[in-house]
Amino acid sequence: MKRLKAVLAVGLAVGLAVLVVRTLWWPFVYDAALIRYANFLMAHHLTPYRDIQDYNLPGSYFFDWLVTHTLGVSALAWRAYDLLLLTLAGIAMYRIARPYSRFAGLFAAMLFACFHARDGVEQSGQRDLLIVVLVLVGLALAAQSGRRTLRIALYRCGGDGQAYGHRCAAAAVAASRG
Repeated sequence: MKRLKAVLAVGLAVGLAVLVVRTLWWPFVYDAALIRYANFLMAHHLTPYRDIQDYNLPGSYFFDWLVTHTLGVSALAWRAYDLLLLTLAGIAMYRIARPYSRFAGLFAAMLFACFHARDGVEQSGQRDLLIVVLVLVGLALAAQSGRRTLRIALYRCGGDGQAYGHRCAAAAVAASRG
């Protein structure tokens, strides 16, 4: 069984590395470009919801502003942000699953990243991914508090996570089951 786990982990890691390299040059499109444009207009003294017709909440603007002012305005900077979010999600999944099975946490993290890359360029740096990462980090912190707290957090994520994105509850539960 250990050999099978090692083969699966190495195979998935190699596939993930290839995906990361192949996606580094994804263009800057869809919602990310729309939010960036809204931030550009705000920098030129226009007000969201009054002067800019947009449906995004203020947190979307803030994180785009943060990426722009720390990593830059290029598509590669946005890709780095997306990969940072995937890394944080992976660390959180690993931390949740670690008491049960380290392999499960590692495998869940790599599989999550592969599924995200499979969704394509239009999902790069999406708000949904940010919310999923925040929920997973919260679950990882709850897991450190104890098993009862983790169950309550998983219950909450299962209910609230459906509103945030289909990956939240499934990824957290899969990672915690081991």
